[in-house]
Amino acid sequence: MTEGFGIDVLLADFDSFDDARTQHSVVCVDLTGADEAYAVEALRASDGIFLLAGSDAASLRSVREKAEWLHGIGVAEQCGLLLRRVPSGANAADAEDFTGLPVCSLIDDEEQIRRFAAWLAASQADRVEPEYALAG
Repeated sequence: MTEGFGIDVLLADFDSFDDARTQHSVVCVDLTGADEAYAVEALRASDGIFLLAGSDAASLRSVREKAEWLHGIGVAEQCGLLLRRVPSGANAADAEDFTGLPVCSLIDDEEQIRRFAAWLAASQADRVEPEYALAG
């Protein structure tokens, strides 16, 4: 465990994903660069999938492509967008329209990240003990 954004952060590789799910109420896995088979397995096991993106056009185009891929593997309904606003970028409504994903939270600063993490943990409180855990 380490500290990040004022919350406990579990740093783990993909092999510890199953163990992390049994011990923590919220587990976030960064699948950047992961083997596609492992990524699909993790995504299909997920209760929620959040794509992180800036509000600039290039980031939103990338998210739209990823959203199409997620739709193709059957997990689009559990996807949402975490949007970091940038100067001259799209607003939340335009980002939703362009990507086809709902904006679940703005992540412009540490407080917004903390509130989003608290909401995730609270939404899972009835499943396991409430604790924040982010795997990356």
